[in-house]
Order: sequence, then structure tokens, then C-alpha cells
Amino acid sequence: MEVNLESIVDNALETAAKIGAYQSEIFGARGKLLVLMVEKSIPSAMTNYVGGLAVRVATEKNIGFAYTTSFSPEMIQETIKSALENAKAKGEDKYFKGLPPETPTTDITPTYDKSTAELSLDDVIDFYEAVKNTIEEKKKKIALIGGGVIAGEVEVVLKNSLGAGKQGKATLVSTFLYSLATDEIPPAIIDTYEARNSIKEIDPNKLGEKLAEETLKAKRAKEINYSGKVPVIILPTALSSFLWVFSEEIIAPNVDRGSTPFKREKLGEKVASEEVSIIDNPRAQDCPWRTSRDDEGVPTKEVEIIRDGVLTSHLTDYYYATKWGEEPTGSCRRVGRWSFGWDPLVPPGVSPWWIEIKSKNQDTLENIISDIKEGFVIKSVMGIHQSDFTSGKFAVPAFGWYIRNGEIAHPVHNLMLSGTIPELLRGIRAISKETERTEYGDLPAVLVENLDVVASKSPLLYRIGLKLFNILLRIGIVKHPLFS
Repeated sequence: MEVNLESIVDNALETAAKIGAYQSEIFGARGKLLVLMVEKSIPSAMTNYVGGLAVRVATEKNIGFAYTTSFSPEMIQETIKSALENAKAKGEDKYFKGLPPETPTTDITPTYDKSTAELSLDDVIDFYEAVKNTIEEKKKKIALIGGGVIAGEVEVVLKNSLGAGKQGKATLVSTFLYSLATDEIPPAIIDTYEARNSIKEIDPNKLGEKLAEETLKAKRAKEINYSGKVPVIILPTALSSFLWVFSEEIIAPNVDRGSTPFKREKLGEKVASEEVSIIDNPRAQDCPWRTSRDDEGVPTKEVEIIRDGVLTSHLTDYYYATKWGEEPTGSCRRVGRWSFGWDPLVPPGVSPWWIEIKSKNQDTLENIISDIKEGFVIKSVMGIHQSDFTSGKFAVPAFGWYIRNGEIAHPVHNLMLSGTIPELLRGIRAISKETERTEYGDLPAVLVENLDVVASKSPLLYRIGLKLFNILLRIGIVKHPLFS
């Protein structure tokens, strides 16, 4: 039976009013997801039909949240009652001013591609196989061993009792794939990420070629002893990891509690290199989650977080904007397991949509490398989630390449980067003209001056044993432990 999502949301609003809600908000979503996950070359595929309502019900003193995966009137009514009881149980919040009112804006229609919406699970599997075949055709002892492909469509209807809301349908295809070298231990491992609104915008053969070429460049990494402050080029994949920390440091909930080096009193102060401007732009043409309203109906806009090195804004939802006496930035999102930037089963929170990094000093990556006498290019970092958000401190293992006399000399194992996010931002001297799609946006590579880098060699006997094992592996006497 066809479900009219807008009618369900309208009826839920009426139910909330009947049971005595001061204000109410209903966020409804439904969709189809095709999910292919691969681990150690073993695939798992499924089709998920998903849907539900998220309910926020307000008293004059606070707001409560509840959700349901059922569209039945009985379950929706129980969910609304639960949200209202939750609001009452929370007591008074003196900063709560209610839900956002309707505010006019220039509307943007989400991208909906019919061919993507009509994909089958076989189509998704064929896409993955095309990437795999392209890599195998290179015959460079490189294998595609894992990751995933998610494709689907979603419909969203959001309305509140003050007239704010949004609705629309969108499609998305996202991929996270990784390959490794099959003739060495530890193996070179490279991953790639893509997210587009249409399957026609992603060429599986180009993805395979990219993975094969980058994995080949990462093979035969060396161990070196090194310690010092040197220029470091952070490639987009690694930069997106650092932006995960930065994004936590500029969202209102963490700023409000002081758990950030970018406190409110820092507004108007220089916090980064004057070469750098950082923008969150949910209206960007290339943003897969492009939207005219956020997930509580507030109009979105281009938000300058840092302009020419000066902190100019934090990201807010309606609650924190009213608490601070500011206009909301339209940064309220329901981010969860749906991989669409929408999830009706989670409460809304503050998060960036699509980060853009700009600089007055922009050059090709090749030219940036050519100007470095000694330094490193960093492809990936690990363990960034263990960073200290309050200070911005990080100390993370990394993989990359050693630069000597303006050229990439060789890949390097056992690197460690340390510093703070403010130091990293203040040290940026240039960004590349080239960009790469990441979960946070189409990001450039950035040149950071004087970043702390430590590299170390393993014990001699271990290195000798590993070298002998790799010789036997390449001539076929022993098998790779991941493929035995």
C-alpha cells in the first residue's frame, strides 16, 4: 500500500495538538537502501526498506524526543506521548525558547536521479566487480579487499506547529573501498571515498585505476629514524580526519560548554594562518546533501567559520542561536546510519554540511612539493578520535612519503604526527589547486609549516626477518596471511 508521508506527518501534528503539546515537530522519512559490504574479499549484500518518524514535543519549559519505525496511528500517538513525558521529566531549561518559526528562504531542490533510484542489488554488485576487475587487470599484485557501496533514495517531510519545515526526495551513491599490495608485509593499503547523487557520476573503472595507481605508489615503504619540525603536506584523506576534530570544536554544544580551543571569546581573533578561510556551505552545487533548510526547518546559508585566519562564526542550531542571541546558521542535522545525512531515528544535532577551504596562496601539488627541501606528504592518519577536543591536541600514527630536495623519495612506515589543531591551522602556508572528495567536502591538500614528525625503525632482527619473509612471499614460497 502506498504511504503518503506528508499526510502522516500532518496527522501526527494534529495528534500532538490534541494531547496538549505546547509546540511539536514531526520529522518523517522513508527510503530504500542497497547495501554491499565487503570484508577480506567476502561480500554481504542486502536491500533495506527504511522509514519512521522522529518527534520533538515541547512544553513551555523544555523539549522531549522520541521516535517510531511504525506509521500506524496508534504507535505514532504513543511516540508523541513519550516525547511529551520526556519534556516534562527534564524540568525547566531557562534557555529554551521553543521551536524555530517559519522563515522565508530561497529554496533548493534536492537532487533526485531516477536511474539511481531504480538500481537493483545486482547493479550495485556489478559496480563493485567493475572496480575489482579494473584493479586485477593492472597485474601489479594489488587486490581490492574491502569496503562498501551504498545506493538508494530517501523521502523526507519535516513540519512543526509554527509552520517551519521542508520536504523533498533525494538519491545518493556512496562508496568506501580499499585495496592492498599482495606481495608485501606490512602491505601498502589505500582507500578511496566517493559520494554523488547519481550512479552516472561515478566511473567504476576510474575508481579502480585510482586505487591501483595509489597502492602501487605506496608499496615498498621504508622505515627511517627521524625527529623534527618540518614542512608537511596533508593530503585530502588525512585532512578530512583532522577536520573531524575541528568540526567538533566549532559546533555550538561544545563551544557552549567550553570544550574547545575556539571559544566564543575568540571570535574576531586570529586563530589560523591569514592564508586560510574555512567555510561551511550546504548550498554548494557539489554538495551531495545540498539543501535550502536544515533538519529543523531553519534556512541554510554559507557560513564563514574562519576568514583570512580570523574566527568569525561557530555552527549553531536554533536552541543555541537563541541562547546566544544570534541568528541560527542552519547547521542542524540528523546524521546517522542511513548514510544520507538524514536519519529519523536520531535527535537533531549540530554538524557541518560541506566544508570548503580557500587560500590566497594556491598552487599545484607538484609545485608545492618542489619547493620543499625536506619534509613529508601524509596520505592517512589513524586514531584521530582519541584527540583532546578541549585543547585540540593530537598525536597520531600516519602513513606517507618522504620528500627530499623537492621530490618524493619513498613511502615511509611508522610515522607519528603531533601538535594541536590551532597550531596546524596557523601553520598552513598554501593549498593545492587539486581537490579530492571526502566526507567533509571536496578538499585540497594543505602545506603545513613546521609540524612535529617522528619516525622510527623497528628492531634490527625484526627488520631482517620481515625482509626474508617478503622475499619468500614474492617468489611464491610462502602465502600472504590475508589470502592464505
